Amino acid sequence: SARALLDAKKLPEAQQAFAQLAAVDPRNAEVNYHLGDLALRRNELEQGVAYLEKSVAADPQNSRYHHRLGDAYGTQAAEASVFRQLGFAKKCLAAYERAVALDPQNVEARASLFEFYRRAPGLLGGGIDKATAQAAAVKQLNPARGRFLFATLYVGEKKYAEAFAEFRLLALQRHSAE
Repeated sequence: SARALLDAKKLPEAQQAFAQLAAVDPRNAEVNYHLGDLALRRNELEQGVAYLEKSVAADPQNSRYHHRLGDAYGTQAAEASVFRQLGFAKKCLAAYERAVALDPQNVEARASLFEFYRRAPGLLGGGIDKATAQAAAVKQLNPARGRFLFATLYVGEKKYAEAFAEFRLLALQRHSAE
């Protein structure tokens, strides 16, 4: 029923239902995942990270848990002081890389890793070559999403002709699908 409440977008009720489940089984990975996700939606970063870390600890082979934990660390990095940003950024990268390693078919995790690589300086593990590799991997799994990532990459690199070409191909692809 907690899942049904979440699917129905009844977030306060879902929060309460998942909290009751956690009281019965505090190490349940899926329950902690949802509590973490709900906390992040409320912008309660520390609480969200704590739940997501419990989720990953309970099921360290779950790509989705690592991916969401990476999102949480990334949000913390964006909001942290300069002195703490580096630590959160490294944790974010490690979580995204682990998510992709656990499930190379996880398009969302690859897209998040793409964004990290695209935006982060080399000192933090970023780089255009790494972002390009992730965009190519996504394109193999989901051609439309991959084209969008390449277009985003090209705009950032001020390669507008290449970006427009990707957008054109994306529009043709969508048009032919309709």
